[in-house]
Amino acid sequence: LLKPEASAEKEFRLLSSNKIVYRLPNVEAGADLSAAATRLYKNALAVIQLATELPQSPRLYFVSIGGEATSQLAHSGLWGLLQTAQIEHPQLRCTHIQAETTEQVIDELLTDVPETQVAYRQDRRQVARLTPYEGTAATFDQLMIKQPGSLSNLSWAKVQRQPLGAHGVELRVLATGLNFRDVLVAMGQYPDEAPLGCECVGEVVAVGSAITDCSVGQRVMAIAPHSFAERVTVNRNFIVPVPTQLTAEAASTLPVVFTTAYHSLCQLAQLKAGDRVLIHSAAGGVGQAAVQIAQQIGAEIFATASPSKWETLRSLGISHIMNSRTLTFADEIMAETEGHGVDVVLNALPGEFRAKSLAALGQQGRFVEIGKGEGLTPVQIAQQRPDVQHFTVDLSKLCEQSPQQVQSMLRHLQEQVEAGHWQPLPLTTYAKAETVQAFRSLQQAKGTGKIVVHQSGTDDKNISLDPESSYLVTGGLGGLGLVMADWLAKRGAKHLILLGRSEPSDHAQTQINALSNKGVQVKVVTADVTNLAAIEQILAFTEPPIRGIIHAAGTLEDSLLQSMSVDQLERVLAPKVTGAWNLHCLTQALELDFFVLFSSAAGLLGSPGQANHATANAFLDGLARHRQQRGLPAVSLDWGAWSTVGSALKYQQQGSLKSLSGVGLIEPDEGLTQLDAVWNSGASQIGIVPIDWPIFLSQSAFKYQPLFNTVVSQLQTKPSKTASLKQTAQANLLTNKGIKDVFSLF
Repeated sequence: LLKPEASAEKEFRLLSSNKIVYRLPNVEAGADLSAAATRLYKNALAVIQLATELPQSPRLYFVSIGGEATSQLAHSGLWGLLQTAQIEHPQLRCTHIQAETTEQVIDELLTDVPETQVAYRQDRRQVARLTPYEGTAATFDQLMIKQPGSLSNLSWAKVQRQPLGAHGVELRVLATGLNFRDVLVAMGQYPDEAPLGCECVGEVVAVGSAITDCSVGQRVMAIAPHSFAERVTVNRNFIVPVPTQLTAEAASTLPVVFTTAYHSLCQLAQLKAGDRVLIHSAAGGVGQAAVQIAQQIGAEIFATASPSKWETLRSLGISHIMNSRTLTFADEIMAETEGHGVDVVLNALPGEFRAKSLAALGQQGRFVEIGKGEGLTPVQIAQQRPDVQHFTVDLSKLCEQSPQQVQSMLRHLQEQVEAGHWQPLPLTTYAKAETVQAFRSLQQAKGTGKIVVHQSGTDDKNISLDPESSYLVTGGLGGLGLVMADWLAKRGAKHLILLGRSEPSDHAQTQINALSNKGVQVKVVTADVTNLAAIEQILAFTEPPIRGIIHAAGTLEDSLLQSMSVDQLERVLAPKVTGAWNLHCLTQALELDFFVLFSSAAGLLGSPGQANHATANAFLDGLARHRQQRGLPAVSLDWGAWSTVGSALKYQQQGSLKSLSGVGLIEPDEGLTQLDAVWNSGASQIGIVPIDWPIFLSQSAFKYQPLFNTVVSQLQTKPSKTASLKQTAQANLLTNKGIKDVFSLF
């Protein structure tokens, strides 16, 4: 291992006929890190170029020994450089070893294992893998009841995120339907142990490894325990896409009430045209769903409700209406049916109402109990009326025992609503902060239909920016920068600073004018983000103060490794490495809400002909980890290529180099949906790129890379029902604390 102060041409040693080791220099604290990192990457490029010229192809090792956090950050860009070298020159088997001692390096060299990314932390050997990503938010708000018995004891509290599992789907909850069962649970009157919340509409933020027919960003309605929460994890069987014409609030009135009513009337009671059916509490949620189903079938409806709700039932076309607060309904039914009674009872009322309902049931009738509480037991009903078929409905148990049946009912619900046969229920909405009021309203039976609690910020994806703060976008006059400016404005930003190296184009000015017309103050600043003095002045004199940064500056200058010049490397590194480091140094004392680095999936996967681009972006990934380890906000987003904006568009138009097989393009709308989904994830690095894994891994450059071993194993055990497998994965990137960072694939 030669000393690092030697020149690049001499800074490697041919250990044998097939190994070359290059020792990486450590960077002292207080050094100009961006300059040191750039020198390191230039030397590494020279070593790779020299190795390709040798008559025999050696295995090339890049080794660091010891070194503090600054060294780890400077070395981080090597990930992208070496991943690209793996694609262009796989015969070199470029390997990065981060060691604590020389002995550890020697062990790696002598064993000659296939691993290409190895790190030792506290004498523990770590290797890099892509593994299933199950989301990163450690905690979230969930409605809790401190002590059952009083609605005043309801409150929102932080809870730990639950494991996703192979068949799980994690949702960001948009709206939750309130059911009377929730009130009983809160009051301590529900006979069984049950959570608060059982249905919602949400946006998918993560899917389990066994799921191929559900994607991140999709809106779904769900039967979901604990759904009074910011996030909820539910089995795939209990979700179905939201009918396209419905809002989240409207769709949240559907899952529980319609599956309960359909299961009760159609699957159990076998209700048919001409049957008489008694529907108790018909103005409530399940009651109104049952009315729609019975009317579609052609049954004759007898309904009970409190007198204040009779007009609602008349508006639904019901003529047989009785009081749900008295026991006279049974006599009225027998009188109206000339003593024959009804064929089906859908009962939700306890005590004497249950006995009277049984008395109103004709011979060979069907009695379906969906309520809880005291009254005749199933045994007593069988003794009194052996001619009657009796059913007790418990949707929770049905979900446990027959999940496929529940999925079938949810799909039937979706189809019926899409076709216009079933309609969402009338609803009253409450904000998250008004949850207790929502419970009180249902407890007091003040309304009809459903009560829905919606999460604040539903329309803007629960991301709310401060209108009294400024937000800086570097590369702000490019296609992707302008998309982000619009995204920030839609989430409440009123003061934007768009930084670019040149004056805005006509297209950019048109978009800036559109923002201004919406009341957004847009300040265009012509400056180079690599100019430390210029950036310092911008930050110092901006009013109102800057609270968030999106660093989207960058440039492309493609070339294969063998022919890449030092100038080409430096020009691409500058806006990413030097620019990001300048922003980091100048904002450490600011109270920022976010510090977002727009990186590229090239930095993680490598990209042929773009070693400089991959290196620059891998440095951004390292900088995000570096900041988080110091308690500073940061996330590095490793984007795949966007279809119509950004530097990738220029890359497509040049057409000089072929893109990787199996890697798709990101449509802007889909990209923004992904951004919404991961914005509050808490991860330091998130990659978003559409990948068809079987095609991607069929390429020789990736087929045998240990980084993808876990993905390969999953594909071998997962049924391939589709040619395009979309899954979420996590890259265990190696840092000085062994932190697992995130690589999200949709």
